[in-house]
Amino acid sequence: MYSITSKCSFSFYLLFLLVLSFSCAKEKESVASYQVVEGKTMGTYYKVTYKDSLKRDFFKEMDSILIAINDDVSTYIPSSTISRFNQSKGTFSVSVSATHFIENFKYAQLVANLSSQMFDPTVGPLINYWGFGYTGRKPVTKIDSVKVDSLLKFVGLKNIEWVEINDSIFLTKKFPEVELDFGGIAQGYAIDVLAAFLDEKGVENYLVDLGGEFSAKNKNAKGSFWQVGINIPKEDADVNAIQTVFSLVNETISTSGNYRNFHEVKGVKYSHTLNPYTGFPEKNTLLSASIFGPKCTVADGLATACMAMGFDKAQLLLEYLPDYDGYFIYSKPDGQIGTHYTSELKARIDKLNTVK
Repeated sequence: MYSITSKCSFSFYLLFLLVLSFSCAKEKESVASYQVVEGKTMGTYYKVTYKDSLKRDFFKEMDSILIAINDDVSTYIPSSTISRFNQSKGTFSVSVSATHFIENFKYAQLVANLSSQMFDPTVGPLINYWGFGYTGRKPVTKIDSVKVDSLLKFVGLKNIEWVEINDSIFLTKKFPEVELDFGGIAQGYAIDVLAAFLDEKGVENYLVDLGGEFSAKNKNAKGSFWQVGINIPKEDADVNAIQTVFSLVNETISTSGNYRNFHEVKGVKYSHTLNPYTGFPEKNTLLSASIFGPKCTVADGLATACMAMGFDKAQLLLEYLPDYDGYFIYSKPDGQIGTHYTSELKARIDKLNTVK
């Protein structure tokens, strides 16, 4: 026979099991209500996680969007708008309907101006010389500084004149060798376009991930802000090795680093980040730059610019740049890894942790 105490305990246990079962069921239901669209684009992956009350599958629409972007801005597609510009010898005419090419050009101008031209979309000839471009991944066997200097005259947006007449835009090159490369912002731009598509469809909760760059809106399936990890910036680190994790609060993040994409020539490592003023791969203590802000296109370009300008100048730029914040991982004199948050980002993280 049960005592009153044992009966109460048993009843409480049953109630606990019911509550636990209900909670687990609700959590599974919440997780199941989120859909995933994924595929490949721009030489990497994309994965979009979202909650849609209508259970719509957006794969075809999203894939079509990404194909259209590539058809405008990929230097690896010979027939793309940007490739045809690069192949042209003088004045190039493009219809205003080539939206993605035009938008990338305008954003490239914006980021170039914000970063004192440390981000420059005309470094294409130099990227190809160093073996990181569309001509193929092939490290130079002997560094020719005279050749690098000769290519520098083709670098700079000053070498492209932009004129808009009716429904056409005319881009005139100062030199036939001038080329554009939107590699520093194209992924961020694609993320912004996909996020805008979801907004137009009335989707209130989503995470757009394209090659490790993100745009987040509202909450995940667990009811928390979306969380993303920043890789440990070491060439021998596992691709899933995480330095730190951030909660994204209705914002985007783009990360750039030099620790994996490089060539080694006679024992010297040359990274894919080029200094548009010297023409050479940049060497500094900055290992990784993660930029937060409302537009991933801009964050993407700023991350590239930060890697080119180095830790000291990068942190100063982000401290005084409205709407964008930075998290930097750098190498200390003793070889250890150091981290730095811009003041606004640090204050926001502290506040978020306090709320938790």
